[in-house]
Amino acid sequence: MDIPGGDKKPRDPGRKTAPGIGRKKLKEGLEDTVILTGLSIISCYPYFLYLWLQSPSETIGLHLEDRDFNSFLQGEVLVVLGASFFSALVGRFFSRRYGLAGLGSFAEMFQEIHKFALLAIILIPIFLFVLDPIIFKKMSILNPRNLWAAAGVTLKSSIFEEIVLRYGVITILAGLLRRTYLAVFIGAVLATLLGIRSGFMTGMSLEPSISLILMVTVSLLLNLFYGYLYASRGLISAMAAHLLIAFKYPLGAIM
Repeated sequence: MDIPGGDKKPRDPGRKTAPGIGRKKLKEGLEDTVILTGLSIISCYPYFLYLWLQSPSETIGLHLEDRDFNSFLQGEVLVVLGASFFSALVGRFFSRRYGLAGLGSFAEMFQEIHKFALLAIILIPIFLFVLDPIIFKKMSILNPRNLWAAAGVTLKSSIFEEIVLRYGVITILAGLLRRTYLAVFIGAVLATLLGIRSGFMTGMSLEPSISLILMVTVSLLLNLFYGYLYASRGLISAMAAHLLIAFKYPLGAIM
């Protein structure tokens, strides 16, 4: 009498199945985490170098002694390092598990790049000639006129912020809420609140005004857009779209 599966060798209970697969995936994930962390830190270098070369009152509106300002910058660098590593780690190992697109791919990004470029071509003049003159009534590190600082803001916002706010924060929210687009919305709200905090540090008034309403509205819409791209197409696509739109900073510094 034939027994189904009777020709198969019995499994040795003491033998582990595919012992190298788990270690291989772990190694690849950690390598990607280190690469993303390094990329995030490098993207912040021009921004922090500009801050370090300027006085606190000229950059972020803080009236600090040089020693206190250096300590402040050292603390910010440590925050960037910790936030980058933790966000890259969380995103790399959990994003796809929670229904997000994860890193995505360069191939998919290049398929969409013409749409991102067209959107940037439409939005950048609106920012430069309509919105930014209202939102940023005085020179600010959020809208710098120094080309080096503008390049720093562009890189920091499109790489570091995407890794932390999308790859990290939205992934955590998606895991907690189990609803992808609710996580995207809450992540956008949190990112907008952080933007308001940065504006407050530069001396912007938090009293109700047209500039504050515009800042909140524009920031929320952009963060919703970047969050949607991350959730549906991946981090690489969100970074590419953010980078193209953020070219408004160096263009504004040149003009």
